[in-house]
Amino acid sequence: MSIEEEPLHSEQRITLSDFFRQSAPRLRKEYPTYLPIVTTVGDPNVVHVDLALLTAALRGDELWADSAVDRTPDTFMPERYARAIQAVRKGEPMHHPWLSFRYGRIRVTDGRHRLYALLDEGYTHVEVATDPWHGDIIRTIADPAIQFTMPLPAEFHHE
Repeated sequence: MSIEEEPLHSEQRITLSDFFRQSAPRLRKEYPTYLPIVTTVGDPNVVHVDLALLTAALRGDELWADSAVDRTPDTFMPERYARAIQAVRKGEPMHHPWLSFRYGRIRVTDGRHRLYALLDEGYTHVEVATDPWHGDIIRTIADPAIQFTMPLPAEFHHE
């Protein structure tokens, strides 16, 4: 019996992993401290977002500039970025970036430069705030390890 005619034994089976090198699991790096949210609009939700999923969701948004190539005077303010990167490097408490859903896509309402700084410093996860009526859409880019949206306590709201 030749090699071609021998049946494969279980230890000889070929799998996809024989052809594709496994990448190392991505280490989680989440920004640790946030300032309380003060708002006059309802009860905002806080969602733990995977920055890779957020970046993918924002691709094609004319204001999103996560790479140096996209950072133009229309999309990027160096002075805001400088403040954000300095605060991130010091680990200072920051305001939650605020996301919304408009015109059929997820958008950054507030905090683009904070998000750029977090991405550039290697963070993989961030807490974001959103209005309750946007929560279901924003949860589509949530960290699957944390499956909840947290309404903030009443003392964080400004009337």
